[in-house]
Amino acid sequence: MGSIRAIRRNIKRNDHKSLQKVGTPQRALGVGLAVSVAAGMGVPIAIASQGVAPSAAAVASQQSTSVSSATGCTPDAIVTTTPMSGGGTDYEFNVGNGQDVWSPVPPNGFNPLTATESQLTEYGFPLKPTDPTALKQWESLMASYTGTPTPAMCNTGVIGAYRPTSPPTLLSDLFGGFMSSSTENWSGYQAQSGSDTQFRAVSGNYTQAALTQPSGTSCSNAQESSWVGIGGANFNEGLIQGGTAWSEGNYEAWYEWLAPNEAQPGTIFSTAFSNLPVAPGDPVHIYVSYEIDSQTADITVFVNGQHQSAIGTPGGKVNFVANDYNGSSVEWVDERPQNASGQLVPLAQWQNAITWSSGETMVASGATDTIQQAGGQSIKMEVGSTKLTSGGTLNSAGNGFSDTWKSCG
Repeated sequence: MGSIRAIRRNIKRNDHKSLQKVGTPQRALGVGLAVSVAAGMGVPIAIASQGVAPSAAAVASQQSTSVSSATGCTPDAIVTTTPMSGGGTDYEFNVGNGQDVWSPVPPNGFNPLTATESQLTEYGFPLKPTDPTALKQWESLMASYTGTPTPAMCNTGVIGAYRPTSPPTLLSDLFGGFMSSSTENWSGYQAQSGSDTQFRAVSGNYTQAALTQPSGTSCSNAQESSWVGIGGANFNEGLIQGGTAWSEGNYEAWYEWLAPNEAQPGTIFSTAFSNLPVAPGDPVHIYVSYEIDSQTADITVFVNGQHQSAIGTPGGKVNFVANDYNGSSVEWVDERPQNASGQLVPLAQWQNAITWSSGETMVASGATDTIQQAGGQSIKMEVGSTKLTSGGTLNSAGNGFSDTWKSCG
């Protein structure tokens, strides 16, 4: 099996000098990335200048235009912009509900293929794996890197992707014991464990589907979201997730952290990055991790060669408590979202299957498992007798599947 990446070290976000001096990371993971999200197809991309951190006011002025044009919502406030020891800039955002997160940007000319381990960790990139198969995947991903946009975040104030409508119930197939389950809003795969700290990181790849509004009045205002996450199998569990979404013709990338029962403070509602464009056909890689000792969540997205991260730590003024993380499950999901009133919306249509690959999770032992090795089970999206998706069967490598659309619901 491969490895995902190294979980971010237990450091303060403003202690960039000490970051360069720390030793070997606690765990080596493979080709995953720390999550972030982005929104706004067609929004101009601004790459941070090398060596000089722009003022918070200057960045806020720029992001105000780009965010509002992409999503129509108010930009999240930039609290600080901090120069990093390697020449990049760390951005601290207030994402609402008393929560602050960090988003590091490397300097212009940064090359992850030649960067040191400390530099990769500092800027939220996956570390170079030793497994030959994982190494080839990592080299391909890093060779595609073209830059990190100056981050701009927009918190919607509502829950975008949600927990399953009911905890997935495993159903045994009469022929060979194939296991599957169904919900009204999730489709894909989920692995479960009896331990609340079993799963520490999860990653996956897919190609952004071309999504459309299905025909028929009952399918109006359709949406779709694809993501990976840790936790959330039950309503009283935390859920950390990130991915891409489509609504009203607009594509975006996003992240979200739901506290148990959506407790306040603690929940970070669905938040988008407006300066990371998403379009049909874009290769997408997502990584989500949680470091128990430091209570640090790390969510990263690569879209078509561009990279961004969102990092939440207690030092970053995120109001985490122990049960905001629940590592008893991990997911690779295509979802039917809910609206601001908490009602499920129709599922947007995709013509070709959404094909997932490189689905991996890091477990408590430090090993990296494929979806199959982690005990992943298929989830089909169904409403009564109506099938909305196929759910898909695992590929021969046990790390991916193809999910087809059947109905809007």
